[in-house]
Amino acid sequence: KELSAQMGEGNLLAVGDLNINGNGVDNYQLDINLNKLAIDSAYTAGPLTANLVVKPQPQKSRPVIQGQVLLDNLIINIPTIPEFGAGTLPAVGLDIAIDIGKNLKMYNPLLYDLDLEGNLKVLGSLRYPNIDGTIRVTRGTINYLRTPFKVKSAILGFPLQGSLMPNINLYATSRLFRTDIFLNVRGPVDEMDLKLTSNPPMSQQELFRMLT
Repeated sequence: KELSAQMGEGNLLAVGDLNINGNGVDNYQLDINLNKLAIDSAYTAGPLTANLVVKPQPQKSRPVIQGQVLLDNLIINIPTIPEFGAGTLPAVGLDIAIDIGKNLKMYNPLLYDLDLEGNLKVLGSLRYPNIDGTIRVTRGTINYLRTPFKVKSAILGFPLQGSLMPNINLYATSRLFRTDIFLNVRGPVDEMDLKLTSNPPMSQQELFRMLT
């Protein structure tokens, strides 16, 4: 069977085969092609390109999603830290390469304006994902205590197997009242360790009062 759809200037094409014998489903395969499919949601806007295959995973009684995803010319807006629990996700294997192309931006007018690059390999399953690779910030600003900080370096990694929760290592700077302020952020995004320092040196409490 074949299914096609047009969204904006992009399109979707899905082609599937299903073989059934006396004992039930014998084999199946679903090929999904997204060609700059226009996405416009509360969290993402822009074209999505992907080539994916859904088929039985060898030596496992479950399907697996394999293929490549290109994130290019997309704007992502995540206003709060999402919940990353597996919940009741189906038992589906993963083998997906994610390439961050040109002009992937995270933007929220109150929180951040960041340009991203990197590559990820997603293995495991929906219930227990394993992510290899990093996402880097090439340029941008973040707002902390209503103060803009220019990002000097920032890397997102996924060291915890079985979790989508990234770790962040960020260094950003700002300047107020002839004072250079430095922001260091480390750790998982749901338990980040934020530290402020300055030149000339000031205590954390003094810097908090200055920024607020």
